[in-house]
Amino acid sequence: ASALSPRADGKSQKSVSEASHCYYAVTLLGGVFGDWDLASWARFLLGLEVQAARTYWHVVHTDIVNLYPRIFAEHNSIVAVVGAADLHATTWFGSSPALAHLVNALPFTPLTEALLVGPYVQIAQRDVEAALDVQQDHQDDEDLAPWRSLYLQLLAVVDPDKARRRVLEMGLHDGSTAPPVLDTTQSLGAMLYWTNTRPKPPPDAPILLPLYLASTENDEVNPGAESQAGEPPGTPQNKTTTTTAKSAACDDHLKCRNLGITGDCCPAPGGVDLWCCD
Repeated sequence: ASALSPRADGKSQKSVSEASHCYYAVTLLGGVFGDWDLASWARFLLGLEVQAARTYWHVVHTDIVNLYPRIFAEHNSIVAVVGAADLHATTWFGSSPALAHLVNALPFTPLTEALLVGPYVQIAQRDVEAALDVQQDHQDDEDLAPWRSLYLQLLAVVDPDKARRRVLEMGLHDGSTAPPVLDTTQSLGAMLYWTNTRPKPPPDAPILLPLYLASTENDEVNPGAESQAGEPPGTPQNKTTTTTAKSAACDDHLKCRNLGITGDCCPAPGGVDLWCCD
């Protein structure tokens, strides 16, 4: 947030979601160009940023992690700005908790379900709606109008059906009413696409994004090996297929377990071992 400007409290960062999407974009770019080194490096940085978001930005009461003093954590479910020597619950452009949550959620892409997971996304949706309701009768409500539209995309992560109904209602204005005020990144068509393509939230969402790239490195020819299905030597074999039985569960691999990753890691559902596998 402070860019290159010197500040008394040191460097700081505002939107962890914007930073995450930078690495997400580079991951996709590496896939498009077939540059797997670039894609893997960006995916690694993305994993670190997502983990940082859940550790330093998302304030959820758990028995495992509680980084912030009770006086802060009891009244705030998001850190708007994380600084080297301080933290802020509000943004520089407004004091509403809705702004703090949404600026750390946008833009809304397939990455969103990996960034906003578990108890936090439920808490964020509740707190943003409550904050916007409180502001509805205030003078600055007009300034919050685009944020209300962004909120519907956050709502779609938690309750896609409800979000879709509300987007449809936005489009039912006639000449006697003003058209809906959207953020510059939005259109009603794009919002309908988003709400209609959101998966139902699983009961236990994975803690890391399964960004699996179909690299040609996954298929190698091993001239001296017998195929499992009895094919002749020289048949391409998938690197993730192994004759040694091992557990896929993240809990059974020390590095994955220490990172708090849940589900399957070795291999993950996409068929690729995560870097934390033994």
